[in-house]
Amino acid sequence: PYEYHSHDEYEMALIESRAADFYGGEDIFRIVPGDVLIVERNVSHTFVSVPGGLPASQVVAQFGAEALTGFPVQTCLPTARLGVGAVVYSGKNCVSILRRFQEMLLAWRSTETPTEGMHIRAVFYEILFFLSDLRPKFTAHPSETTAIPARARDALSRVLNHLHRRLSENVA
Repeated sequence: PYEYHSHDEYEMALIESRAADFYGGEDIFRIVPGDVLIVERNVSHTFVSVPGGLPASQVVAQFGAEALTGFPVQTCLPTARLGVGAVVYSGKNCVSILRRFQEMLLAWRSTETPTEGMHIRAVFYEILFFLSDLRPKFTAHPSETTAIPARARDALSRVLNHLHRRLSENVA
């Protein structure tokens, strides 16, 4: 499992293989290959592979608020538009953006020239536009921890991760 954490960036993930449980805000739900997940900034979250199976894999892109400069965040970002901490879109509805998502991530990993940067943002906005027409599979509501300062949120995440490790040791 990934450590329970939060960060100042938004997160977009494409689930590549095997199912996992997503813990976000106050909610838990199963995500499967092909699903697209968007997590709001400062929302505590983690992925845990389904017990007894191989680890799930996902491709994750994090982006700061500056990536949305000049765009109406309340309408183009699903979490802001819906007022939730995280949104999952069904993989069967997202097949057409799979290639574009992978293209964006490949370009993101390379050295970014101004032209590549424009291309990455164009694909990113295209994906957000596509998702805006879909009905979410799941939404997660932000927990009370999103309202506390980052240092306190990080301390809480460390405690939860410690407890999770101890419980995992006792089960094994």
